[in-house]
Amino acid sequence: MYLRDLQSRFGGEIIGEVAAPLTSVGTLERATPTQITFLANPKYRRALDHTNAGAVIVAPSERDATGKPRIVIDNPYAYFARVAQLFSPRIVPQPGIHASAVVAASAKVAASASIAEFVSIGAHAVIGDGAIIGVGSVVGEHVQIGEGTELVARVVVYAATDAETLAATLAVTALNKGGHVVCFLRDPDTARLLNAH
Repeated sequence: MYLRDLQSRFGGEIIGEVAAPLTSVGTLERATPTQITFLANPKYRRALDHTNAGAVIVAPSERDATGKPRIVIDNPYAYFARVAQLFSPRIVPQPGIHASAVVAASAKVAASASIAEFVSIGAHAVIGDGAIIGVGSVVGEHVQIGEGTELVARVVVYAATDAETLAATLAVTALNKGGHVVCFLRDPDTARLLNAH
């Protein structure tokens, strides 16, 4: 992708053009000639002098800070975020329930929802349209997950009692010993028990 392609999608002023197509984004310090980077904070200007990036996104105040091909825009940070999304499009999982998921018979899962591997959905839970439930997640009894909500891998949304939350958390950690789980427990003794586990 060339700077002219980015400009046609997102606007901005182009100064110069890359010799080879850009393939991804990178940091000022680590970018390669096929990557684009950005300068949003003047305190990183020194890194701009040494970057190997093929192109840079800069603010109007930094227009002449480099001889590299560049896009000049009022908000380089926001522009870079849009470019990063373009180079790394989000992969949207297909709707459906993976064969390894356990879904209670009384749970209601929208046909457009995506339920990944090793998910557990409790009795009377409701999963809304377009919701995405990531690998190893637990949705407790009577929990409602709204339309378009995404739970990343190993998220626990539970429960009315600390005992249920503890059980769900231990089940998730058993699936991935190196994982990180955050949960809310009302009782300090239960929290200490989980910390000790």
